Amino acid sequence: MSWELFCVPFLLERYILKEAHLSHVTMLLLTMSRLRPVILTLWNEFEAIEGADIMANIAQNPVLICVRLRVTTDNYLSLSTQFSSVILVSPIVQEAGNLRTWFQANKSDLTQMVHERSYANPRVLVPPVASSRISQISFIAQATKFASLLLHSCWNYSLSL
Repeated sequence: MSWELFCVPFLLERYILKEAHLSHVTMLLLTMSRLRPVILTLWNEFEAIEGADIMANIAQNPVLICVRLRVTTDNYLSLSTQFSSVILVSPIVQEAGNLRTWFQANKSDLTQMVHERSYANPRVLVPPVASSRISQISFIAQATKFASLLLHSCWNYSLSL
């Protein structure tokens, strides 16, 4: 099972959403060690239980381990709780200590990111790709065509045996 480790530096907003029914929502700005902001939305029971635990410890910037979150990329990278999600607040694991140390070293940059609303800036969320990682489409098409011909030749050879 894969999981992701985050620091929770800042509360973005808390509100009650009234549509078909009442939903309690908390939005948190998370960070990973790559200085890329991610928004986590806690819904209903997660807002009431884990959200309360996070808010009680927000000054200590708790570390979260999150499993089975829904990922969306509408206007920004966003994670949301769903029925099967699991969130551990301030777990006692080595990686949490490493992330907490990283967070303390980068706290001023993270504070600036919040004030600049970096979590909504596409150039921060998905920075331009380095030119050394860009390939021409014609080169990829030729390689794909070659691989297809090679595979087809191998297939015909195996049928002739």
